[in-house]
Amino acid sequence: MILRDAGQVYSTTMRQVADTGAICREIRISPQRLAEMYAAADQELAPINFQSPVMEAPEVHEVFWLMHWLSEQNPCALEMATDTHRLLWRLSRRSGHPGLRRSRETSPQKIGRVADYIRAHFSDGVALQTLAEIAGCNPFVLLRQFRKKMGVTPHDYLAICRVNAARDLLKRGAPILETSFACGFSDQSHLTRCFKKHMGVTPGRFVTINRR
Repeated sequence: MILRDAGQVYSTTMRQVADTGAICREIRISPQRLAEMYAAADQELAPINFQSPVMEAPEVHEVFWLMHWLSEQNPCALEMATDTHRLLWRLSRRSGHPGLRRSRETSPQKIGRVADYIRAHFSDGVALQTLAEIAGCNPFVLLRQFRKKMGVTPHDYLAICRVNAARDLLKRGAPILETSFACGFSDQSHLTRCFKKHMGVTPGRFVTINRR
């Protein structure tokens, strides 16, 4: 992975190229968006070091490729926001400097309020910044503390709420396409992806099983 600042040019010779050739993937975060994320981090992120741009870090590469895959799957906004923050956090930890203020924790009660909000608004668009404001912390702290208390990320929790609601509607005979929009999924393929992940079967297969 190569980090490039705005306007920075970097060239290198690839050490390993597959028989089918090389594939170049790029994620661009605008300076304005980057500034907003750093402001929201409340001095808990280290500046990214672009002077040593080549980064070999499996945990960073994992999020990078996941974001590219998600961008082709029509993901929900909370999912992309979560992984954008994860990528920036890991880049900061790998290329930044130590000595920043230690992250503040938020109370379990506030994390509970975030979970309550997600359950009440699962069919709507849920924004990461909104959840952070409910918790009274920045998005980076929220992601860590929510997973620590609930065992899953806010997005995974949202997906579980939506899948449970979709399961109930499908049991009552609701059409799959109608169910996907009623439960907050962007389209039927988004419902199918999440439903299979959490239920082990596709919505169509689930309907067939429950008709027997």
